[in-house]
Amino acid sequence: MKRNKIKLILVFSIFLLLFFTSLNIFASYIKIKKTVEKSIAHQGLQTAESIAASMDIEGYKQFLLNPSKNQGYWEINKVLNDTREKTGALHVYTLAIDNPKVSTVMIPGMPKEIAEEFPIGLVCTVPEKQVKRAYEGKTYITEIINDPNYGNYISVGAPIKDDEGKIIGYLGMDVDKDTLNTIGEKVLGNSNSIIELVKYISITTIPFIILVSIVAYIVLQKLIKPIRDLSTYAQLITEKKAVPPPHIPDWYFELKELRNTILTAVDFYEKKANYAENESNIDPLTGCNNRRSLEKTINDLDMYSTILFDIDHFKNVNDKYGHIVGDEVLKYLTKLVKKETRKSDLLFRLGGEEFLIILPETDIEITQIIAERIRKTTETTISPTGKPITVSIGIGNMPKMANHFSELLNITDQALYKAKQEGRNKIVIATTLNNNNEKFNGFISIESKSKAN
Repeated sequence: MKRNKIKLILVFSIFLLLFFTSLNIFASYIKIKKTVEKSIAHQGLQTAESIAASMDIEGYKQFLLNPSKNQGYWEINKVLNDTREKTGALHVYTLAIDNPKVSTVMIPGMPKEIAEEFPIGLVCTVPEKQVKRAYEGKTYITEIINDPNYGNYISVGAPIKDDEGKIIGYLGMDVDKDTLNTIGEKVLGNSNSIIELVKYISITTIPFIILVSIVAYIVLQKLIKPIRDLSTYAQLITEKKAVPPPHIPDWYFELKELRNTILTAVDFYEKKANYAENESNIDPLTGCNNRRSLEKTINDLDMYSTILFDIDHFKNVNDKYGHIVGDEVLKYLTKLVKKETRKSDLLFRLGGEEFLIILPETDIEITQIIAERIRKTTETTISPTGKPITVSIGIGNMPKMANHFSELLNITDQALYKAKQEGRNKIVIATTLNNNNEKFNGFISIESKSKAN
């Protein structure tokens, strides 16, 4: 009787060992699978935010005033379709959300032949829960959507904001479920292999139950620790923390394959997010840097000069020749300025016809020479209007004239305004007081040797 009880206890102990081992391994794999899905969804949201920030906001606002398949519609459609192909997303599109229940697709990112048949304002499949979040001005990430037409996917959305921070729409992006399914299949396959290994070890060592318990504990630690390490790594990268991937022993082939799958997925979405981030720092019309990238650049500089300039009477160019020619004039001026400046100089379009050049480690004298070169070349070169244009220029320097960039930009803008007051096609330099370390004091107007007719 006593012997039977001992046998029963031994059998029950082995059963519990196998049961809890299987349960622990299965739970760890499920946790990894869920964490990877969450990680990919957040990478997709980061990409959507960067795409929304890099859009032609003015063009989209013009489209919203008259939603039709006009030139503005097709330009944005092309940008969204190119982004969809480059990022590998299932869909990229803009949404209108004017109520907390239903969203509608305004411009889809798809080939033109398909988009021609796609109506403006088609009701989107984004669930009501996420539509409500968007209506409140928040980003959203859906659960897996089972779509009979496009299969399973996760949808994310980020607000499209104008220069004043007002939300004018949403940028939606659908992430295909195939990658997640592949990871899930690997998880289930690996779990079965590990369970069979634990069963074999336990059954063949029943006569030595105490030794088996010790060995099983050691084996479990070796099996579970890499799984936990991988799960922790997946969680940390979801939180955007820079951590090295965990080491997986060579003998743990299945888990090593899963690790490689996770690293491949993370690398893929990081590259796409970086691409979208870089695109968001470029002005889509001229190809030069935009105001968003200016803020990042200034933080890394201590001593530099600024050249702030804009096109004289640019409104007349648009009124007389049209906005298409006006856009060509902006692109023409960008190319001209890049030819007349150095590789180290940084050109930014601040908006409209206003541009800024940052000249690192450059004093006022050199800056004046470069500014005059730009002014003279502009007034003597034929523009897309069929005749030359002119520019007015303000010059400033950090740290001679200001303590921080916003102050310097304001001073340089005053110099530009003075150049316009004095007749345009001029250069005005903000000045300092002698050697007493005092800051901005006034302006010096530079008389140019030639003027455009």
